[in-house]
Amino acid sequence: MITITYNGTYSKITEAADFANQLLHSQELYDAIKANAFTHTAYTPHAVAAAIQNCHKTLLIRTYRPKWVFSKANAYVTLAQPLTIFLNSRKLWRSCGSIVNTLVHECVHIADYGDDPHGQINFGHGDNSYSSAKDSSAPYWIGKWAETHLQQLVDGTEDEEIAERDFNPELADK
Repeated sequence: MITITYNGTYSKITEAADFANQLLHSQELYDAIKANAFTHTAYTPHAVAAAIQNCHKTLLIRTYRPKWVFSKANAYVTLAQPLTIFLNSRKLWRSCGSIVNTLVHECVHIADYGDDPHGQINFGHGDNSYSSAKDSSAPYWIGKWAETHLQQLVDGTEDEEIAERDFNPELADK
């Protein structure tokens, strides 16, 4: 299974990576994937789940600062550095759940590329222009499921510290 590592100093990224790892190693995620249907793919939900679950890579999160201040990208992965998730440092104001969403979304892309040196996309989301159909693509749906799952845990448990950080930006990286 995929494991995400982060060696930086942003505690919110560390928390998001830790929770993403918990999800990526939980059967609950794969059961949810198998129970869904995705757009932008001919793959069955079971095949998507198997590709992610059988992807044994350790990924490193690196932050980057885009030159364009209004960049919409939260993160990206590239075949040139297939074991790195580049996380936009201008977007760290987002909630921990939103960052979990992004990390899991990028992990879906990494699993989709697999070991194909040409990076053939089998269950992506099309180009980066907005379309409501993307919400049902594997990367977007699985990322959103992860974010929702974290929020449900926060709402239903005593983990007040994460919930407080989500609502108080001054505490986000302390």
